[in-house]
Amino acid sequence: MACIICGKEETDAPEEHIVPHSLGNEIYVLRPGLLCREHNTLFSKFEEKALTKTILGMERARLGVRTKKGKPAKSKTGKIEFTGDQQFRKNYINIKGLAKEDLIDFDPATGIGKIHVQGFDKTEIPTAKLMLKVGLESVCQSKQSLYKSVSFAELMEYLTNKSNVDWPFLITKSHHSKFESIPTHTEKHALKKNRCELLISTVDEQTLLFNFRYGGVSIIINLLGRKLGWVTEYIEADDRCELFPVHLRKKIN
Repeated sequence: MACIICGKEETDAPEEHIVPHSLGNEIYVLRPGLLCREHNTLFSKFEEKALTKTILGMERARLGVRTKKGKPAKSKTGKIEFTGDQQFRKNYINIKGLAKEDLIDFDPATGIGKIHVQGFDKTEIPTAKLMLKVGLESVCQSKQSLYKSVSFAELMEYLTNKSNVDWPFLITKSHHSKFESIPTHTEKHALKKNRCELLISTVDEQTLLFNFRYGGVSIIINLLGRKLGWVTEYIEADDRCELFPVHLRKKIN
C-alpha cells in the first residue's frame, strides 16, 4: 500500500495508531503501509505537544491512562500541572501550581469548587493538526467511499507544513449537525471503553465536520477547509462554545 500523504510505498512502515496510543487506543490502527515512516515521525512531533500541554492531557490523566512505561499520565497547561492517580483510578487527579485566581466558587469548609484551566498552552496549532490527522486517518480506514469522494488536499498541505495559515476548531457541547460514528463494531466499542468517539457529519461540499470526543472534551473541526461559516450555529447555541485559535474570534463578531 502507498502512503496517503505522499504516495510512497514502504514494506516496513511503522504501525500508525489513528487515535494516539497514549489516549488508551490499542486496536484502532491504520492499515499497514498507509502512512510512511517519514510522515509518521512528522506527525508524532505535533501529537506529543497536543497531548501534554492541553486539556486532552488533563483528561488523559483524569481517566487513569497509563504511559508506555506504566506510569500515571502527566500534563501541563499554563502553570498548572496534572498527574493521574498512582493506582490509576478514574476521576482522581493530582494538581500542582494552582493560584487563588484559578479557583471558582471554592468553599474551604467542604473543599468543593471549580478550577479554571487554560485549555491550550500555546498549542492550538498542534491540536488542530492532531484533529485533522485523526479525522483523515479514521475516514480513510473506516469510510472508504467518503474518503474517495472528497479532496483532502488543503488538509494535507497543512499537516505537512506546506501551508501555515491557522485552521479553526471549536470546543463545544452542542451538536447540531447529524453526526455518525466513523469506526464501527469492535473498533467503535473499544474506543468507547476509553471514553473516545470519532464522529462525522457531511454538511455541504465544503464542510465535512469531524467531532473528536474524549472524556469531557468535545472538539469539532472542518476537514475540508478553514472557512468559518459553519461555526456560527454552534456559538449561538452554546454560550460556552470557544473558537480556537483565539485571534479568529474577531472574524465572527
